[in-house]
Amino acid sequence: MIRKEDILKTARQARISITTKEAKELIPQVKEILEYFSTLSKADTKNVKETIHPIHVQDRFREDKVGESLTQEEALKNTKNKKEGYFIGPKTK
Repeated sequence: MIRKEDILKTARQARISITTKEAKELIPQVKEILEYFSTLSKADTKNVKETIHPIHVQDRFREDKVGESLTQEEALKNTKNKKEGYFIGPKTK
């Protein structure tokens, strides 16, 4: 069951500003989307080949080669957003 609070929380996490009224209006739309996914999950896919991408994608980048890299200290030396040897980012709500 989708609640207004779920919509508002998702919007906050996506950094989208919506009003309580808009959240209430979205509830039936989100329910419809979830019902569609429920229908899709019932489809027989036994003989369907698994795919990650709908079309063939070829890597157009260089071959990976081991090379020199920064030390942990070098990577962190220009940031104030670090703690115990790691970068830190903003907290999510």
